[in-house]
Amino acid sequence: MSELSELKNIRDSFQQDLRDWFDIGHSLIATTLFGIDKIKEYTLSNPEASYSFNVPIGFENRKISVNINTLNLQEVAEIYYSHKGAITELIYGRFIQKWYDFLNQIIEQVTRYHITSVKNYSNLPKIELKLDLFNDNLLEEVPKLSWLKFDSYRGVDKTREIEKILSKKLEDNLSYEIKKSIIVRNLLEHRQGIIQDKDISGTGKKSIKLIDAFGEEKEFNSGDKVEITIYEIFRLKQVFYNAAKSLIPDDSFPFMGSDELEENKKITETVAIAANKTDDKREQLVKKTRTKSFDKYADIAPKSKEELKPILNKENSQIYAILTLLMKGSTLDEFENKGLNIGTGRKGSRTFFGKYLNDTWGYGIKRTVDPSDPTNINKYVFHLQFPEGVDQPIFVSKGKSKKKV
Repeated sequence: MSELSELKNIRDSFQQDLRDWFDIGHSLIATTLFGIDKIKEYTLSNPEASYSFNVPIGFENRKISVNINTLNLQEVAEIYYSHKGAITELIYGRFIQKWYDFLNQIIEQVTRYHITSVKNYSNLPKIELKLDLFNDNLLEEVPKLSWLKFDSYRGVDKTREIEKILSKKLEDNLSYEIKKSIIVRNLLEHRQGIIQDKDISGTGKKSIKLIDAFGEEKEFNSGDKVEITIYEIFRLKQVFYNAAKSLIPDDSFPFMGSDELEENKKITETVAIAANKTDDKREQLVKKTRTKSFDKYADIAPKSKEELKPILNKENSQIYAILTLLMKGSTLDEFENKGLNIGTGRKGSRTFFGKYLNDTWGYGIKRTVDPSDPTNINKYVFHLQFPEGVDQPIFVSKGKSKKKV
């Protein structure tokens, strides 16, 4: 059981928020892309068409509709193309705020456990609080007041303080990405995204690197306006997901936890490389790794029919849930949404699980790839692979004979 098990629910809720808000961003972007195509098509035959917003108001005991704004659809399209980044900037800022909320909840929770002697957190910061000693809910008031005080800390200082309190240290690449994201969010909020020298120096790098619309890392320098894409948001989602997992770990079964899936599931090889470049040595290691002829998603062949072993038929087990998804064919996101992991190429991952499945029960794993977008792992569909002459896994109830399900 994790030494920080009392914080697990906070972590899990935060990670679910990350998934939900990424899906919201995905949905909004998809809707606008479909919508702008329809607008362009419609205005070809209806160039004078417009869209209005009206508000109902009371007037002489009756309601009338008053127009508050009207835009020609051609104007709508022009404004869209000149402000395409508005949605991604909104979602990016929301991710940062969710991170702050997550850290605030941690400080409130550990303060509550500390003052009630549930657990000792000796590294809690000293905070001056004004208390009403006649308050009957004093034990609830102190954590809330500490939360309010902590909320005034600078973003980067919040992260460092939580690391100290929990006696955890984030990896350098996670710390850098978090610091960079806070700087980018602040310049979006206060300077319309225009970079100044102090922003770059704040990252400790020579430029600010963000993933562009082609999945490539792009350098932004002083005077440039940053551009936020769905790919950069995806990287930030992974960074926060894994930072939360590092601060509040658990002891989940090694090949079925969802953390490895989030840590390693990359949209492109470029994204994977970009997220890990922190120094020259690491960059050399990345270049060396890139040349290896190794497919982390390679199919794992099943054994012969005679070597198949029955699997315990227990519907609430993780192995049963994973096999169910593999039988129908599922994407990595579908596994993630169930809190499951078939991974992406290291221990605790798909390669390890596939080998485990093969060694233990004799089945294999295969994938299908979208030929129009073969490098996009989000479009990979993974299936359970059977030996010749078998089309269903063999399940067995406790102590009973084999049966096919």
